Amino acid sequence: MLERPDSSGLSLLFLKKEEFTLGILLFLHKLVYDFNVMSYSIYILYSSKSNHYYIGIAAEHEKSLIRHNAGATPSTNRGRPWKIVYTEIFPTKTDALKRENFLKRMKS
Repeated sequence: MLERPDSSGLSLLFLKKEEFTLGILLFLHKLVYDFNVMSYSIYILYSSKSNHYYIGIAAEHEKSLIRHNAGATPSTNRGRPWKIVYTEIFPTKTDALKRENFLKRMKS
Protein backbone atom coordinates (compact mmCIF):
# COMPACT_ATOMS: atom_id res chain seq x y z
CA MET A 1 0.00 0.00 0.00
CA LEU A 2 1.24 3.48 -0.84
CA GLU A 3 0.43 6.72 0.92
CA ARG A 4 0.28 9.93 -1.04
CA PRO A 5 -0.63 13.27 0.52
CA ASP A 6 -3.29 15.24 -1.30
CA SER A 7 -3.39 19.03 -1.62
CA SER A 8 -4.95 19.42 1.84
CA GLY A 9 -2.08 17.55 3.44
CA LEU A 10 -4.21 14.49 4.27
CA SER A 11 -2.79 11.11 3.39
CA LEU A 12 -4.70 9.05 0.87
CA LEU A 13 -4.17 5.32 0.62
CA PHE A 14 -3.55 3.82 -2.77
CA LEU A 15 -3.30 0.17 -3.63
CA LYS A 16 -0.69 -1.05 -6.01
CA LYS A 17 -2.15 -2.69 -9.09
CA GLU A 18 -1.09 -6.16 -7.89
CA GLU A 19 -2.70 -5.68 -4.46
CA PHE A 20 -5.91 -4.45 -6.05
CA THR A 21 -6.05 -7.42 -8.43
CA LEU A 22 -5.37 -9.86 -5.60
CA GLY A 23 -8.08 -8.23 -3.51
CA ILE A 24 -10.62 -8.56 -6.32
CA LEU A 25 -9.65 -12.20 -6.91
CA LEU A 26 -10.02 -13.03 -3.21
CA PHE A 27 -13.41 -11.31 -3.10
CA LEU A 28 -14.64 -13.24 -6.16
CA HIS A 29 -13.30 -16.53 -4.77
CA LYS A 30 -15.16 -15.97 -1.49
CA LEU A 31 -18.34 -15.07 -3.38
CA VAL A 32 -18.20 -18.24 -5.50
CA TYR A 33 -17.19 -20.41 -2.52
CA ASP A 34 -20.02 -19.10 -0.35
CA PHE A 35 -22.53 -19.63 -3.17
CA ASN A 36 -21.43 -23.22 -3.74
CA VAL A 37 -21.19 -24.13 -0.05
CA MET A 38 -24.37 -22.57 1.24
CA SER A 39 -26.73 -22.95 -1.69
CA TYR A 40 -30.20 -24.41 -1.77
CA SER A 41 -32.04 -25.82 -4.72
CA ILE A 42 -35.58 -26.44 -5.72
CA TYR A 43 -36.12 -29.64 -7.62
CA ILE A 44 -38.93 -31.22 -9.56
CA LEU A 45 -39.34 -34.98 -9.49
CA TYR A 46 -41.39 -36.99 -11.96
CA SER A 47 -42.92 -40.42 -11.49
CA SER A 48 -43.77 -42.32 -14.67
CA LYS A 49 -45.58 -44.87 -12.51
CA SER A 50 -48.11 -42.35 -11.18
CA ASN A 51 -47.64 -39.65 -13.86
CA HIS A 52 -47.19 -37.05 -11.10
CA TYR A 53 -44.72 -34.30 -10.34
CA TYR A 54 -43.32 -33.37 -6.93
CA ILE A 55 -41.69 -30.01 -6.13
CA GLY A 56 -39.25 -29.82 -3.23
CA ILE A 57 -36.40 -27.83 -1.73
CA ALA A 58 -33.11 -29.12 -0.34
CA ALA A 59 -29.52 -28.22 0.33
CA GLU A 60 -28.56 -31.45 -1.46
CA HIS A 61 -31.23 -32.50 -3.94
CA GLU A 62 -29.39 -35.69 -4.92
CA LYS A 63 -29.74 -36.99 -1.36
CA SER A 64 -33.41 -36.01 -1.37
CA LEU A 65 -33.96 -38.12 -4.48
CA ILE A 66 -32.43 -41.11 -2.70
CA ARG A 67 -34.76 -40.58 0.29
CA HIS A 68 -37.81 -40.24 -1.98
CA ASN A 69 -36.94 -43.44 -3.84
CA ALA A 70 -36.26 -45.28 -0.57
CA GLY A 71 -39.83 -44.55 0.57
CA ALA A 72 -38.74 -42.28 3.43
CA THR A 73 -41.15 -39.53 2.35
CA PRO A 74 -44.83 -40.49 2.77
CA SER A 75 -46.07 -38.04 0.12
CA THR A 76 -43.92 -39.63 -2.60
CA ASN A 77 -43.94 -43.25 -1.42
CA ARG A 78 -46.52 -44.50 -3.94
CA GLY A 79 -44.87 -42.96 -7.00
CA ARG A 80 -41.52 -44.70 -6.77
CA PRO A 81 -39.25 -44.61 -8.68
CA TRP A 82 -38.84 -40.85 -9.06
CA LYS A 83 -36.38 -39.03 -11.27
CA ILE A 84 -35.19 -35.44 -11.16
CA VAL A 85 -36.40 -33.56 -14.21
CA TYR A 86 -35.51 -29.99 -13.18
CA THR A 87 -33.39 -28.09 -10.64
CA GLU A 88 -32.64 -24.45 -9.84
CA ILE A 89 -29.93 -23.31 -7.40
CA PHE A 90 -30.30 -20.31 -5.07
CA PRO A 91 -27.82 -18.61 -2.73
CA THR A 92 -30.25 -18.57 0.21
CA LYS A 93 -32.97 -20.80 1.59
CA THR A 94 -35.38 -17.85 1.53
CA ASP A 95 -34.88 -17.38 -2.22
CA ALA A 96 -35.40 -21.09 -2.83
CA LEU A 97 -38.57 -21.15 -0.70
CA LYS A 98 -40.02 -18.20 -2.63
CA ARG A 99 -39.41 -19.98 -5.93
CA GLU A 100 -40.79 -23.28 -4.59
CA ASN A 101 -43.98 -21.55 -3.43
CA PHE A 102 -44.35 -19.82 -6.79
CA LEU A 103 -44.00 -23.10 -8.69
CA LYS A 104 -46.45 -24.88 -6.38
CA ARG A 105 -49.02 -22.11 -6.92
CA MET A 106 -48.56 -22.42 -10.69
CA LYS A 107 -48.98 -26.20 -10.50
CA SER A 108 -52.35 -25.98 -8.71
